[in-house]
Amino acid sequence: MRLELSPGQCRDLRSKLKEGEMDLAFLLDEERTEAELCTETLIREELVLVAPPGHILSGREKIFPVDLADHTILQTEAGCTYRTLLEDRLKAASAGTGQRIDFWNSEAIKQCTMSGLGVAYLPRIVVERELEEGRLTELPWTHPEDRVSTQLAWHKDKWKSPAMSHFIHLVRERIGPGTAN
Repeated sequence: MRLELSPGQCRDLRSKLKEGEMDLAFLLDEERTEAELCTETLIREELVLVAPPGHILSGREKIFPVDLADHTILQTEAGCTYRTLLEDRLKAASAGTGQRIDFWNSEAIKQCTMSGLGVAYLPRIVVERELEEGRLTELPWTHPEDRVSTQLAWHKDKWKSPAMSHFIHLVRERIGPGTAN
């Protein structure tokens, strides 16, 4: 057995699973069914809008998409599920484009947000420690229902070796299907 961990966008990982290029994938995506794939939701992840402490928006009771029009948004790469959710919210509100800076790494987004470069929209699990330590502040986003899910996925027709079956079992045992955050 060889275990190889590599990052990728959900759509690319799904394609690789369908084409047999990989056996299993962890996806951080909206829940959806696809005829060729088996997916198990492991954890539902809340999305949060964050800024550095003392940011001008932190004193507001609610943050609406239009409130972000004049602020720099530090965002993940194009195609990322939670970036798309935010873009859809901004577009629906005709909030304009404003200044955007793209990153390929959520750690870089966090560091730049803490440095005051802008605001970010990330899964709570990514920024939980920084929020607890007061290095980031959560803005009262008007769309708290936005969520993505950590999912384990594989091709439905893929033969599961004993090692693959055991790995799936360990993931279920340690993380548990349907665990809510």
